[in-house]
Amino acid sequence: MADHDGGYRRLFRHPAMLEDLVRVFVSGELADTLKFEEMSPLETTFRGQSLAKREADMIWKIPTQHGGAVYVLLLLEFQSRVDPSMVWRVMSYMGLLYDSLCLRASPEEREQLPPILPVVLYNGAAPWSAPTSTLELLACTPESPLWSYCPRVSYHVIEEQRVDLSKKQGLVSLLCEMERARSLIELNATIARLKDVLMAEELDAVRKDFSLWIHHVLLPAKKIAPAQEETDLENIEEVYDMLRERVEQWVEEWKQEGLEQGLEQGLREGLEQGLEQGLEQGREQGIEQGREQGLEQGRHAQVRMLQKLIVAKFGPGEGVHERLLGLNLEQLELLVDRLIQSETAEQLFANL
Repeated sequence: MADHDGGYRRLFRHPAMLEDLVRVFVSGELADTLKFEEMSPLETTFRGQSLAKREADMIWKIPTQHGGAVYVLLLLEFQSRVDPSMVWRVMSYMGLLYDSLCLRASPEEREQLPPILPVVLYNGAAPWSAPTSTLELLACTPESPLWSYCPRVSYHVIEEQRVDLSKKQGLVSLLCEMERARSLIELNATIARLKDVLMAEELDAVRKDFSLWIHHVLLPAKKIAPAQEETDLENIEEVYDMLRERVEQWVEEWKQEGLEQGLEQGLREGLEQGLEQGLEQGREQGIEQGREQGLEQGRHAQVRMLQKLIVAKFGPGEGVHERLLGLNLEQLELLVDRLIQSETAEQLFANL
């Protein structure tokens, strides 16, 4: 079984990943004040009797540019259902963390404890519907004399399956895109972009952990059996090449299967029609007609599958089906060869 939590913990141990998470998905202004290169993990062994330690929960201490510090509490939520008590768990963690800090702090430090940023990273299919603030769960209104005594704790939630990625770029955005990929072609196109982002030498360790995560967590979760089960693919280029070979093999198998099915059905229908005529001439005409029908049905099978692949990679586009119908078998096969390399639908259909 894929270790989703462990794979994410490996990824977010890298300052580049945590910085990208805060800068792109929380606040760029906050990110500018933090020294991510000096961040250090905090053991989450402290816990109360009712708060069990979870391997998916991480706490990082990050120094600020002005000599202080900020604690980032990252909770990885990969359950199929939404946890309605998440805000209370966050509040418990924060209380235990502050209690732990107070035990080690001087009297002066206890008066200026560092802030905590709680972030929930969620990749479930159902929308996140749990309250994100304690005030949403308390039977108290601002008019009540008890309002000022109510605990005010909230957290920031990132929904991988729903966050708008159109204006976001970076490592975590690509991570979300891979989680959301609807096809092997779309997934490999995203991995190609990730490969380019991770070219920098200082990201060697991140590149290795991304490769391991894709191979051992993402592909099994998507039920895509890796071609080299016995090999640990620790190079993003190896993972990309392996998936590209899988795509090409799958497309070739589909092309052959679709053409053979179309020919077989067309020949069968043509022969039946010819035999019904009861004439040798009719039989010969039926065979020829069957061949023609088979080729045409094979072409239509390619059109239908190509349309699905194009939409999966580039999104819905007007006139795609009509453009495909206007192409012959040779041109359709050319599109299949181009599909992996093309970055836009316009590039795919160029000069056809």
